[in-house]
Amino acid sequence: MLGIEKGSLRAHTTLAVSRLFFSSVFFILQSSSIHHYYLLSCLGYRPMETDYLLTQDHRAPGNDSAPKPLHRRAVFWLALLLAGLGALTWALLPGTSTPPPAHPPQSVPSLWGSDKVQVELFVMSRCPDALKVEEVFGSVVPAVYSIMDVQLNFIAELNPNATFGATCMHGDAECQGNIEELCALKHKPDLPSFWRFLTCLNNHFSDIGRDADLSLKCASSAGLDTAAFLACTTQGEGLALFKQSVEAAVFAGVKTSATVYIDGSLRCVEDGGWYSCPGGYRPTDFIRDICNAYKGSAPKPSICGQYRPPSGIHKMPALV
Repeated sequence: MLGIEKGSLRAHTTLAVSRLFFSSVFFILQSSSIHHYYLLSCLGYRPMETDYLLTQDHRAPGNDSAPKPLHRRAVFWLALLLAGLGALTWALLPGTSTPPPAHPPQSVPSLWGSDKVQVELFVMSRCPDALKVEEVFGSVVPAVYSIMDVQLNFIAELNPNATFGATCMHGDAECQGNIEELCALKHKPDLPSFWRFLTCLNNHFSDIGRDADLSLKCASSAGLDTAAFLACTTQGEGLALFKQSVEAAVFAGVKTSATVYIDGSLRCVEDGGWYSCPGGYRPTDFIRDICNAYKGSAPKPSICGQYRPPSGIHKMPALV
């Protein structure tokens, strides 16, 4: 692989052409075979007598003869000059470089690139509204997990002075609960296993982030690798996942828990009640939309045969 992106390649091309262009100008002006008089003539300017007299002053002493025909070397450099000028103009034309993707930023790990339907949940681990959304998706995941992926974007305020690098609305216990959920998602054998972990945790809602034994018990009962889960929650991996998750929520500009996005578009919000849910908020509504949004090559789950487009997903402006 070359390791050079299209925008970088154009930048290198522009630099090379610029050097060629100015080198051509330098050689033309310095060449003994060409004079300013000739350059003006080749560009279509017909010097008047006074101009011709001015050129006389620049000739070698004792040479009063009229200017001689243009030397072939000068023709070569003029052609090179014009070619360089054309190439430079092309290289600097606006709109020719490839802009970076608007969503998501490179610093935020994302599910983008998979052919599965991407479901983003903007939540807080100790938020009752998040609990409602996760309960609904507890019926969605078993039905269509083969064609969907989930990303958790936790809503918090980045704070380098805080214990976890961010300030959570419901205290440090929520930050710890966020880390436990992210570690379970990272080290899950499959999506249904993660959702069993999440359901176990939510069944003891008041203890989320406060009882390490609870999260380890839920990880074990869900079939997770408990050693990897424990290392993640107690070492730097969990903190890094949490910071990246908060950055994703900040980047998206989402501040309400719980908010659901499907394939980068707003789908629904639960905040003391459901709203901005044009396609509905029942499990069957989300199943229908995920089935209709899937464009991958793998077969759809059989349940998708019950639904047909339009998906009902409310398209919103791209996250920038």
